[in-house]
Amino acid sequence: MKSKFILLGLSCLSFGTTVKAQDLIKQIPEDAEMIAAFHMKDIVQKANANKLNELLQKTGFFEKSGISANNDIKNLGVDLSQTAYFYTRKTDSINFTEFIFSLNNKGQFEKLLHEAGEPKAFANGYTSIGLKAGSMLVYNDRIARFVSATTNTTFLDNDSIASRYGIKKVDYVARPADDEDAWADTTVAAMDSAAVVWDADERLAPPVAVAVEPDTVVLGATEVLPPVVDIAAAADAAADAAEMHDPSYYDSLYTAYEDQNRKNDSIRNGLRDKWLLNEVTRLVSGSHKSLSIADQQKVLKNLGLIRLYVPHVEDLYRGLMPYTTSLPYYYMGIKLDKFKTGYQDGLLDLVQEGNVLKLKGSVGLDKALAEMTKRMYARKPNSKFSKYLTDKTLGFFNV
Repeated sequence: MKSKFILLGLSCLSFGTTVKAQDLIKQIPEDAEMIAAFHMKDIVQKANANKLNELLQKTGFFEKSGISANNDIKNLGVDLSQTAYFYTRKTDSINFTEFIFSLNNKGQFEKLLHEAGEPKAFANGYTSIGLKAGSMLVYNDRIARFVSATTNTTFLDNDSIASRYGIKKVDYVARPADDEDAWADTTVAAMDSAAVVWDADERLAPPVAVAVEPDTVVLGATEVLPPVVDIAAAADAAADAAEMHDPSYYDSLYTAYEDQNRKNDSIRNGLRDKWLLNEVTRLVSGSHKSLSIADQQKVLKNLGLIRLYVPHVEDLYRGLMPYTTSLPYYYMGIKLDKFKTGYQDGLLDLVQEGNVLKLKGSVGLDKALAEMTKRMYARKPNSKFSKYLTDKTLGFFNV
């Protein structure tokens, strides 16, 4: 009878742990582009917690963080028995990343942050603390969330969007075309164009004297009048030329250029911080749609040490493709957003089997690509090829 109660208690504890892990993964929004899950319990166990403690102690981590009791990573306030998550989310204007992990002692965790600044009340029972620009840390009694943001530069490069937010594009003015370098280039070009090719063996004829008779026509004396000059315009032109050749002229141009760039950067940073604040508020309020149940199961099922999950491989590939690479396709009338590769979701696992670490990966295929792949892999390797396979062979392709 006693053993039944023990088994029941262990079952409840196991169920509670699973529920807590599933509850944490629900914090990930449904449009996450890439998700990483960290099996903290297995990582700590297989990495040898004692050696980790010794390493952190030698680096002075515990002393600097104010957590010197027993010099143990378990005293960081972080629940190392729970799965931690990292994900990325993209919009047309800004990219977000978030790292979520469980806490088991809020007070101990706050000691890690004593140098970062004073904790401040945030929203929905969360506390926030200031970190570097473009990032926020919010936490409550159960979880901590580190969110960072970077603006999408191509979004604000659009002229209409930039002007909407008050961003002005400026170019540093080049030196005038009549400066010394330009004249030097012109002179060299003129000399080159006047060059004559001659034969070294060619004999040159002696010069011939030509008699020149003086002009006997006597012209009537005419009065030569000086040209009419606009004195004011000439003075302005001279002043402009003097100003452009004055080094201080370029200094003022550079100063104006830098001033406008600083204003633009200030606007960009302000937008980033505003969008970051809105995103964190949305996340902690729980108003966002969570990752689908199917995707949650793919992240957690048979989790090894670390799993990287990509719900939509095709979208990730398209997003990583540089604009300069995709541009030729648009000129040819090919719209990449309509181009389908047939790849669906993808998994990459880091697992430990005995004393060996292994990377295992898989990619979901649509029906057409799956049929083609089956036909390709149905072909057996040519037996004559086996003689080229040795213990030093890393791998081979069957085409």
